[in-house]
Amino acid sequence: MLYMLYMVGQCLGVTGDTNEDDILNTCMEMEERYAKYAKAVPSPEPGLKGGPCSTFASRSCCKTGVSDHWQNLTLSYAHCPQKETLTPICNQRFEEELCFYLCSPDVGPWIKTGHYGKKDAFVNLTICQSTCDLWYSACQEEHTCSDNWYYGFNMSTGMMVCLEESKCDKFDKHFTTAKMFCEQVWNNAYKVVPDDEPCMQFTYDITSGANPNKAVAEARAKGLASSNSSREVPHAPNAGLQTSSIIPVLQMFSSLVISATLFSIWT
Repeated sequence: MLYMLYMVGQCLGVTGDTNEDDILNTCMEMEERYAKYAKAVPSPEPGLKGGPCSTFASRSCCKTGVSDHWQNLTLSYAHCPQKETLTPICNQRFEEELCFYLCSPDVGPWIKTGHYGKKDAFVNLTICQSTCDLWYSACQEEHTCSDNWYYGFNMSTGMMVCLEESKCDKFDKHFTTAKMFCEQVWNNAYKVVPDDEPCMQFTYDITSGANPNKAVAEARAKGLASSNSSREVPHAPNAGLQTSSIIPVLQMFSSLVISATLFSIWT
């Protein structure tokens, strides 16, 4: 029986091994609205130069044109009647965060498959306190009707529309601290840590050629690869079999179990 379980695991591609390079060279499988601009693995994207996501032109998980595609959605970040648009600095910080989410080549170690009903998402990705503070301070005068932007809106039109029972107020009424804002607004996608701990930045100076996020991702990937923890194994492109392929394998396994049971009874 144990041998049969082992064979099924082999058929399904469940080996327990996680390669560090595979973890690092993984991009998120995006929801439909961004799928056209998503990659399976990071690669250079020179077309990003000069745009809002130029930080990731040398190695990116997104394709050129992604920032043009998100404009309608980001307009609805200003979803309360008190203000029709975000201030330029707040809009800039949200664009930096969105570029990081869609384009960063270093998020592989935090990717979870099928999380929150999405194809992929990252969870508790550590960002620096200073990065969080810049984002929060730039947007404190803005208004919102929800403290969780994953679930707190009617998205039937593709835009963020406040629910009838919700109430618009300034950000600091919904998020009393920078840490609360950064961690709650996208439903625990981020975890804020002090700058002297390993942490990621949404954007950085690319003129020096250095990527401060790379070392943070490498350390995380190394830890995951060595631990072989099934709870921490992130999504890898084309890993395992499709559902249509798994069903026959499970049927075969059921037949083997029945046969083994009958054999034990007869003998």
